[in-house]
Amino acid sequence: MHLTDFEVKIGIKRGNKMEVYSLPFGKVVCPICMDATYFETFRIAREIGAEMVILPIANLEEYTLWKALRGIWPRVQESYLYGLKS
Repeated sequence: MHLTDFEVKIGIKRGNKMEVYSLPFGKVVCPICMDATYFETFRIAREIGAEMVILPIANLEEYTLWKALRGIWPRVQESYLYGLKS
């Protein structure tokens, strides 16, 4: 739903929906990359029935508190969903 400048540059097209997957431990969604930084992603996830957000992250940048605060931690606080980040 949200692309980085690099993704646009290399021709990736943005999606417009999320799927809820029913797993033995609950209903989950898996937003990708920049989608994890926006509140609306988590609001939509909750509206479509998700109980948990799973974020597979492969970021080679140095970890900083600022980057952590723009990711899953504040989003689950705002949306009342569980979160799992790799």
